[in-house]
Amino acid sequence: MFTTALLEKPQVHSSCTHAKGAQSAAAAKHFCGLACGIAFGIVMATVASSNVCGIVFAIKEQLPQAQQQQQQQDVPRTQQLLHAKRSGAAEGEGRSHVNNLGAPLLDVRNVPLRTRGRHIVDASNKRIKWACGNWHGLEQTMGVPGGLHLVHIDVLVVRIRNLGFNCIRLPFSVEYVLTDPPINNSAVSANPQFTNITWRTMFQATVHAIAQAGLMMILDRHMLWAGNNPSKLSMASGLWYANDISASDNVEALELLAEMTANESLVVGMELINEPHDVFPGSWPDGGPDKPILINWGSKDPRHDLHVYSETAGNAVLAKNPNLLIIVDGLCAATTLDFVRDMPVRLSLPHRIVYSAHSYAFWDFRHYNHGWQLVAVEVGLAIMVVQLLLFQWWLRNDMPSASAELMVCFAFGGLGIVTGCAALVLCAGYIAFYRGCFQFCDYLIQTQLKYIGWVFAALAILFSTACVCTLWWLLCRRRGCAIFSLYKKTFKPGGSKYVKVPLTFTHHPWKWLAALVLHLTMWLSVCGLLFVFVIALQCGIFSTRWWFLTQMGIRWGYLLEEGKPYTAPVWIGEFGADHDSAFVRDSVSYFAEQEVNWGYWPLNPTRPCGGIVDAFTGFQPCEDPDSWVDDPFSVFADDWMSFRYPWQQQRLLPIMM
Repeated sequence: MFTTALLEKPQVHSSCTHAKGAQSAAAAKHFCGLACGIAFGIVMATVASSNVCGIVFAIKEQLPQAQQQQQQQDVPRTQQLLHAKRSGAAEGEGRSHVNNLGAPLLDVRNVPLRTRGRHIVDASNKRIKWACGNWHGLEQTMGVPGGLHLVHIDVLVVRIRNLGFNCIRLPFSVEYVLTDPPINNSAVSANPQFTNITWRTMFQATVHAIAQAGLMMILDRHMLWAGNNPSKLSMASGLWYANDISASDNVEALELLAEMTANESLVVGMELINEPHDVFPGSWPDGGPDKPILINWGSKDPRHDLHVYSETAGNAVLAKNPNLLIIVDGLCAATTLDFVRDMPVRLSLPHRIVYSAHSYAFWDFRHYNHGWQLVAVEVGLAIMVVQLLLFQWWLRNDMPSASAELMVCFAFGGLGIVTGCAALVLCAGYIAFYRGCFQFCDYLIQTQLKYIGWVFAALAILFSTACVCTLWWLLCRRRGCAIFSLYKKTFKPGGSKYVKVPLTFTHHPWKWLAALVLHLTMWLSVCGLLFVFVIALQCGIFSTRWWFLTQMGIRWGYLLEEGKPYTAPVWIGEFGADHDSAFVRDSVSYFAEQEVNWGYWPLNPTRPCGGIVDAFTGFQPCEDPDSWVDDPFSVFADDWMSFRYPWQQQRLLPIMM
């Protein structure tokens, strides 16, 4: 097509050149140099923005060394003060103890709790704040809360209270609630009174001990099967049913615990399911399900609709114990509650709903965005080097310049190729997810990533159409004008001048093809550079504190707006980190500003090894899944007496008040 269009007649070309006027070679080179200069400026701006964001992120991520040392010196002194004030009463004094530091305890004379707008309130209409610790163990195969092999249970719960917490979240499994097996005696070696008892007796003894310390309790349906956490079983427990545990079995377990704790006023809430998420083939112990089960909010299908389950299970629990608050986790492993805006949960009893989200440092993508921004800068620099080499070769070999129409065509074509490739990558990922090639969240794909793919596809069609239209105009309407031209120096009376001479495929095929490849490569690289710049800019924005806080507001913070149909309390049921990072500081700042209820995961300094979760290969168990390892996220140090890290006390105490 190009060959046919470029069989120009010399006399027609002459008319075009006379109509447009001759341009000097210096002007052409100046224009090309200006274009490359602009591209180079874009890269340098990207580098500068990346460096600025990198410096800011690094400052937020790592405190100065002197400040860290001062923190190490100051916090233990504060910690001694904390224990001195809060241990004024004997460890067994129980619910009569009043906190001097940390979260206020609930006065049992003012139960039950209710919700009022964005807050949880007691019977006297006083606001109650949950500052909880997650104490796991009852949901695991041993069936015992952690630490009872080292510390007496009455001493341990008072230590939890003395750290400033006023609430404990107790995970449990449906399997052990229904089967009531004997516990592992080795897990209660420091509590011989619990030897040879069953799980339900252990549960009731734990609830009684916590209540004696004056701490509120939230029961958490953490797993379907008892097992290590994390484990393949915990990853398979994202639904309210499985092949061997029906949805009615799940609700029966909730009802049973609601009845068992009906007379304990400090059991204040029931979490219907922990971190609901999609379940993929091979996840369940029997090898099921046969195909992915993707949960949603509002489809009315009881096997897939978390909204239907929340209302059904919540009403069943309230029928057994109307004093409980019902806690509903968000989709995508409790990371988002944005769907509640249009369809909040409605229960048979009013003022009972609390929504729960989870927040961890590994879900804070600012660090990853910063890394991708650096990669984008490196790619941009590589493209810039290629451009400069091509431009140098162009100047040295006296390559022809292209017409304005062809340059526009190349620009649209390059943008169409780049956006089209992005759309194809997203489309391939979409198909791969539904074929089970990797695990992600169907809700996010359906509500966000799918539309991003459509935007890229629409841009690709738009740019490609513009490219084709420009090419049609060039080949059909302006056949007489050359698309490549050389500048020749002529000598005439009065001085020398540059005249534009057409370059045709007929007379110079190889040079014509070289010019085509060169211009096409340069414009594709410019479009790629622009795309890289956009990616780097996006990653830079996503790395900011403003974006992090905005996302929390979009996902669940909006529920705290007073006077809305969806207004309700939000409880961050799990929140934790293994170092004092920008994530911790920004989260704590947002929690304090919004007066958010929260629960730190976990109290336990050790946990079963379990394994790790990979998006592409699924759950990967440890070599010895039953071995015990340190949990770097834990509140307690190994002695089960004090905070593991000094920064935890510094960050958590202000939001306990």
